[in-house]
Amino acid sequence: MHYGSDPSGLTFALDTVRQPLPAVNLDLAKENDRILKELDHLLADASLASRVRREVQRALPSGTPKATAVARELAMAPRTLQRKLHEEGTTFQDVSQAVRKELAQHYLHSGEHDLDTITFLTGFANRSAFSRAYKTWTGRSPTEDRCG
Repeated sequence: MHYGSDPSGLTFALDTVRQPLPAVNLDLAKENDRILKELDHLLADASLASRVRREVQRALPSGTPKATAVARELAMAPRTLQRKLHEEGTTFQDVSQAVRKELAQHYLHSGEHDLDTITFLTGFANRSAFSRAYKTWTGRSPTEDRCG
């Protein structure tokens, strides 16, 4: 678009730009670098399955994510979501279960959370449902894989 006005901008001398900032915060700089790397990774993997994984992970603390809700978040019809996932060689159920399994194993191995918290974070209604699913996925109970 062109509005017929002169462009505006800022110009700095090169020696000014190269001066260190007076209030350097290395922790903030490291956190910004971490966020940018994560964003770069997310943008690099733009497959639908990856987008579904992110939506499932975000929704898990509210319970078991539904394909209809994830499709709505991704601005597509549920049938379109199913079809496009099928074209990528997977299903919503496969993606959802893989996310839950990976998170459960991560949380158990980290030792940072108790089983009730892990149950909640992975979207299960109760600990026995979580334990049954975990045993189906791994052949072991959550307490057998628990660290910490």
